[in-house]
Amino acid sequence: MRHGLRVLAGSILPDRAVHLTTIQWLPFCLAYLHTYLNQGLARDLRVAIAFFSLQALPAVMAGCT
Repeated sequence: MRHGLRVLAGSILPDRAVHLTTIQWLPFCLAYLHTYLNQGLARDLRVAIAFFSLQALPAVMAGCT
């Protein structure tokens, strides 16, 4: 039983956790990109790029290019 729990915790949950944590950043990226297009502040563009990086980097690391 313990071996089954180790396999479950070690192989299935990290993959799901990676996908759950990457889904949440794209709306923030789009919101700041929209703000940048409306107001033209470079800070908003930098924040949008940061949120896009948070969205894209774990996907690339997981092999979902």
